[in-house]
Amino acid sequence: MIRNLVITAAATAFVAAAAVPAQAALSFISGTGNPSSAVAGGQIDFESLPLGSTNSLTVGGVTFSTSGGEALYIDNTYAGAYNTIGKSLQNTYNSNAFGTLNISFATAVAAFAFNYGAADTVWTLDAYDASNTLLGSFNLAPTFGGNAGTFYGVASNGALIASAVLRGDRNDYIFVDNFTGGISSGVPEPSTWAMMLIGFAGLGLLSQRRRAAVAA
Repeated sequence: MIRNLVITAAATAFVAAAAVPAQAALSFISGTGNPSSAVAGGQIDFESLPLGSTNSLTVGGVTFSTSGGEALYIDNTYAGAYNTIGKSLQNTYNSNAFGTLNISFATAVAAFAFNYGAADTVWTLDAYDASNTLLGSFNLAPTFGGNAGTFYGVASNGALIASAVLRGDRNDYIFVDNFTGGISSGVPEPSTWAMMLIGFAGLGLLSQRRRAAVAA
């Protein structure tokens, strides 16, 4: 797989126009391949998780959750497409899709990145310090049907990153895979397993929601 790390002015073209004072302390990470080529600290590939849905997912000291109780889906319907390898975290086309993905680190990190796919609109990635002060925001370019291994992330040159928020159009199907940075283990907590197994019963709905891009 091509590993072509790009942290340049071209990548920062998607930085939000209204920058906060701390913005200069952050660098936008963009490239293709596996995010581990740009960020160290372990990786969550979601392969050890059961297929299904949950409202909150904690793996290796990183918690993924939504703001309004929407579901997080672990699915492999499009494995190998949209910048994913196998299983990935998705929001899906349905009435319970999320428009906000909260990411919280048990231990603050200097950087993180993840493969990102299927987005047809611009989503925004916000990074916060331990005091919940916004360090900066970056707009993520749509990836559409691309499958070159696009990854995005943030690196801090100052205050460590305690949490982040990925936000956008809840009607836009997005994929997150190979989340890298600050990972202590790839094993999910027992409560996560239980919630996802409960959600498995409803996963059949997911197979009915196919991207128009696939059929085209």
